[in-house]
Amino acid sequence: MAYFRLIIERKEQRMIPFTLREYVSASDNKKLLTNALIYHQMNPKEIEKKDFRQFSRLVLEELPSYKDIGGWFLGTDLQVLPDFDVLLFLNKFTLNLDLKDEYSCNKHEDISKKFRSQKRMFRILGQKVMNIVFFAKDKKLLKWIDERNAFQEISFPQFVELLCDQVVVQENSIERLSSRNFLISPLKDIQAFLDGKYWLTDEQQKRVESISHHGIFGIQGEAGTGRTLIAYDFIKHVDGTKKILFVFPGELRDAHLKLENKFSTVKFVTAKSCLTIDLDEYDVILIDEAQRLHSNVRITLAVWAKENYKKKTIVFFFDVEQALGPKDAGQLMLNLCQTFEKDGQGILYNLSKNIRSNPIISAFVRNVRSLSKRPAQDITVSDMKDCVDVRYFSKGADAIPWIKDCIHEGYHFFKPTGDNHGYASSDQFVSITSSTNTHGIIGGELDKVVTYLDDCVGYDKYGELVKKGTEYYFVDKESCVNMSRAKEKLALAIIHNPDVYMGITDIVFRQKIVNASD
Repeated sequence: MAYFRLIIERKEQRMIPFTLREYVSASDNKKLLTNALIYHQMNPKEIEKKDFRQFSRLVLEELPSYKDIGGWFLGTDLQVLPDFDVLLFLNKFTLNLDLKDEYSCNKHEDISKKFRSQKRMFRILGQKVMNIVFFAKDKKLLKWIDERNAFQEISFPQFVELLCDQVVVQENSIERLSSRNFLISPLKDIQAFLDGKYWLTDEQQKRVESISHHGIFGIQGEAGTGRTLIAYDFIKHVDGTKKILFVFPGELRDAHLKLENKFSTVKFVTAKSCLTIDLDEYDVILIDEAQRLHSNVRITLAVWAKENYKKKTIVFFFDVEQALGPKDAGQLMLNLCQTFEKDGQGILYNLSKNIRSNPIISAFVRNVRSLSKRPAQDITVSDMKDCVDVRYFSKGADAIPWIKDCIHEGYHFFKPTGDNHGYASSDQFVSITSSTNTHGIIGGELDKVVTYLDDCVGYDKYGELVKKGTEYYFVDKESCVNMSRAKEKLALAIIHNPDVYMGITDIVFRQKIVNASD
């Protein structure tokens, strides 16, 4: 069974904790231990299995034969941060145990970095944590002191005394965290953002540190890589020390202004405002969704960047692929940042790790967009059907009752942006007042989304989803953005487009393979 598949199943079949005596007994036989780990819904690394056996024996040496300690969880993995080797939840604190085969002082910084990265998860849960590292060959325990970023040796008798003074909680609260607990939208969860109740990957943290220096920076990443959160985390830490101009292509939302009021030296503006304000007043300029900049604004910012990069900071956050209209220019933005880098004026970073909250929905959208891009084997059709509900309707009017039912159940209706000069796909849904167009959701996510694909899109001969209509905006791109904004559930109506419906059912849901074998 594949590793990722085990993680998905854990959300349905919770991990069952070990007792120390149980683990030592099972680990006497390799096959027996394998079966026990599958039963307990755990998947630790091979070296961790051996090291935890050694740890368990050393703890048991300090206990009378009639005593045992339960509640041990091995290999808790949330996918978006370093996994927790061993967790033990107690009534007064949580033990976070890192396993190392042998001692080396050179490992201290890496271990500290891991503990710091994991710290926010415990903060989200409101739990006190004791971070301990165990070196198996040396039979040594070190306690990490967060405030001093230092390690202090602790003996096994002292350690066991601490544990025996507590009540074990037989539940893994880290495993029970939903992605909504640590992946947030700063504009929708302002207080959670200000309170630091979110998590950054190591890659994101490095980029925050990188743009803290003078220069021109390009940060490129597809939807789900966390570009925007880097920008917001940066302004939260720099506010009050530098004057920051945050540029947003499009209309500012009420949330921008609410967030601006929480800061002392941050100003949110529309992109077109850059043509009329004095950019020299600011120390830092951040441009979100820079691929949407119109040419005159892009040129103005590029000129300012060249003149000021030695003493100020400008950062372009963009997605090459996310072009929603003819004026969007992701490739031009990429070329510009590459030129800055070539000329020694800037650095271009590519975000590689997708932290989108639902990898199954991401895989579904990717496959709908391109029928040849099959999901990884770990993501099954059953997984996709658990997250995605697809329905077919012959016309928009027939889909409206179903869409309204979804809205009543807590779904948010996303539709492509309209066309001011002619018919638009979204016109057939004017009767649904509680809706949002694509340009209104850029950079945001919601738990449950309902949207649609109609005959304004279709598949070309290569199985790529393309625009078929004459609308101003790229409906094919907008439709994929709309689908990708779902965190937990996606409801998708296919309207008057049998080819797209057949493409999804035959290829994405693999019914053609099933039918062929019948």
